[in-house]
Amino acid sequence: VRIAFCHVPPETKGWYGAAQMCERLVPHLNNARIDVMFCGHIHKWRVDNGTLSNAGFPVVCNPNMQRMEVTATKESIRVSTFDTNGKNTNNHTLSIGR
Repeated sequence: VRIAFCHVPPETKGWYGAAQMCERLVPHLNNARIDVMFCGHIHKWRVDNGTLSNAGFPVVCNPNMQRMEVTATKESIRVSTFDTNGKNTNNHTLSIGR
């Protein structure tokens, strides 16, 4: 399982730095066959399957003031978020297709 972490998510039409990531970093991560990238910065839950970044991998953004739990196996990556009261707020399973 190959996981990348970055504070700011790559976005082709986003802030200059995020757009530069799409141009300069994302192609290298695509070549490295990354399974998922985890980000923060935007302070909301989002799973982008490449439409915002041209990434060949999902980019998962964590909401503000929530914890993220990730379980990875050879077949999948399960992502869950929880608010400050411990209530489950989001669940998403990513298949690993190698």
